[in-house]
Amino acid sequence: MMYAAGLTVREIAMRCHQHDNSIRLHLKVREQYWPGLKARHETALAGRGTDIPTTLWRRRHANVKQFVAENGRLPLVGIRNERNVAAWIASQRIAHDEGRGSGLGLDDSLG
Repeated sequence: MMYAAGLTVREIAMRCHQHDNSIRLHLKVREQYWPGLKARHETALAGRGTDIPTTLWRRRHANVKQFVAENGRLPLVGIRNERNVAAWIASQRIAHDEGRGSGLGLDDSLG
C-alpha cells in the first residue's frame, strides 16, 4: 500500500525497519499478484512533486526531535557536541526562508 501510494523503496524500508533489498524482493513478488503496481507507484510518486524528503533528511530530523525530547531545547552552535545538529537546523531554516522547500515543516513538527 505504501508503494502504491508513492513512497520510495528507501522510505518504506526505513519505516518498516527492513533492508532495501528485502522491500525490493517483496515488491517483485507482489507485482505478480497485483499487475500494474509499478505503474500505480510511478503515478503516485510523480504526484508527490519534487520536494520529497530524503532518508538522510528524515534521519537528521529524527535526531533533532530526539534531542529536543531529551533536552527540552534546540541544540546550540556554541556547544561542541551539538554544533552539527544546530548547523543543520540553521540550513533548513535558510532553505525554508528562501523558498527552496527543504524546511518541510521542521518548526511545526518540533513544537
